[in-house]
Amino acid sequence: MGTGNAILRSYGDSSAYTLDNAAEQAATRFDNLESLYDPGTIRHLDALGLAPGARCWELGAGSGSVARLLADRVGPAGHVLATDLNPRLVDTGDAAVVEVRQHDVTSDPLPAGGFDLIHARLVIVHLADPVAALARLTSALNPGGRLLIEDFDLSRTPVVRVDADHENVSVVSQAFIITFLANHGSDLSLGPKLPELFASLGLVDIRAEGTCAIGIGESAVGGVNRANIEQVRDGLIASGLLTDDQIERFYQELSDPDLVIQMPPLISTTGTKL
Repeated sequence: MGTGNAILRSYGDSSAYTLDNAAEQAATRFDNLESLYDPGTIRHLDALGLAPGARCWELGAGSGSVARLLADRVGPAGHVLATDLNPRLVDTGDAAVVEVRQHDVTSDPLPAGGFDLIHARLVIVHLADPVAALARLTSALNPGGRLLIEDFDLSRTPVVRVDADHENVSVVSQAFIITFLANHGSDLSLGPKLPELFASLGLVDIRAEGTCAIGIGESAVGGVNRANIEQVRDGLIASGLLTDDQIERFYQELSDPDLVIQMPPLISTTGTKL
């Protein structure tokens, strides 16, 4: 615990990221998110046809799974820049072409050299000005370079089979997504807006696809939700959004083998710079 003061800071401060990688729950969240979404991300990246020798930027690299994938695709002549506000968990494996760097896309100078691909998953939705961030990323692309952004439609709360045993899961999930994140500056409906935003930035060949992950009982979906609530528990209680009892019951309910819970839709959008 002890995170309450940090998470209640303004999103105008880029260091006030709600789900800071410095927290002990970060590794568990990354493991579960990779299990849920890496297969789709791999499919989207492979559809873009990365050439050997390409230069790639993995923004918000997390534990490095996508950066390692990109390294396999671009080969020894390529380069993969993996950045994060806190890159402590980025594991490059034996990929010599991966460079890890601490970087804030909202304020730090853009990396030099230009990129053939820039990818970010579950990053832009947390930024105070997502349009400005997308414009900066577009400017960092080489002509013909591809932008792949994957973000939730958080206006659609996790869907739970609501009954007497599981109603509290819905209450806790809504408190986290709708109230907590909204109060901290997130655009809850960013995911579906991405194609329009891409077009406004002059990107072409824009394509978008949604993915809905569903978990039954103990699952990666439950693991993500548990890690999220554990990390921001103090802030949710201090702000009066939830009680300690509601959160404890939430943990118990996530272990119920009959619980069916769906993550918000993840919208994956690609575009090409002219």
